[in-house]
Amino acid sequence: KKFRGIAPNVNFYAAKVSSDDGVSDFNALVAGVLWAVVRQVDIIVIALSTSVDYPVFYNAIKKAYDENICVVVAAENDKDAPSYPAYYPEALGFIVKPKNKNASDGLLDVHNNVIVQIPSNGIMTTCGKDQYIRVYGSSFAAAIGAGLLACVIEQRGNKPRSPDELYKDIFALGRKS
Repeated sequence: KKFRGIAPNVNFYAAKVSSDDGVSDFNALVAGVLWAVVRQVDIIVIALSTSVDYPVFYNAIKKAYDENICVVVAAENDKDAPSYPAYYPEALGFIVKPKNKNASDGLLDVHNNVIVQIPSNGIMTTCGKDQYIRVYGSSFAAAIGAGLLACVIEQRGNKPRSPDELYKDIFALGRKS
């Protein structure tokens, strides 16, 4: 049995920016973003968030965005808590839609930035060989968002695109949810 993801025709790179115990620092995050910029990727996924606004990290994300790279990030579900890099206008944040919350559409305005909400009933993903599991959380929502963006990029082919144009396509999908 072959597993197929949401965007099976993409090339995937991974940059480890945390230690084996899951600890990361801003220097590693900045280095990971700049590593991806040098490789001219289409999408960077940052599946974590922080309450700290670190200008060097922001500058790296802005550089990626200015190079027409989409930056997909996990955001905090608490709209009253700071959530970087989702607060940066160059990033496209994803959260899991809170249970028992009514939302008029799949989009949420947080700190003058739009955050895309993924339904809260869990996300099915692969685990080990020939197994699926249900996972929860904004980090997984960001991964799904990156897969959706990859599909949009693939559909557009060689047409000119900017992160803003691609984000608008995702917003349109969010409004249909």
